[in-house]
Amino acid sequence: MSWSLDETRSALSNSSFNSIPNEILLHIFRYLSVSDLCRVSLVCRSFKMVADQDEIWKYKSNSNSIIYPLFPK
Repeated sequence: MSWSLDETRSALSNSSFNSIPNEILLHIFRYLSVSDLCRVSLVCRSFKMVADQDEIWKYKSNSNSIIYPLFPK
């Protein structure tokens, strides 16, 4: 599922992260591992909407590099 930019902005306007541009969150999230991206999508609705963006998943499916989790288990 892909959220429209308006829906994403609306969710972010109710978040304490509303001062961070959506493009910055997208950039940060694309460096997360797939498992960490799934976890961060559970934090709040606005993070889920950003994490669900096609841009991130296209990057993940085309990436030849290994993305390590930020927090080791």
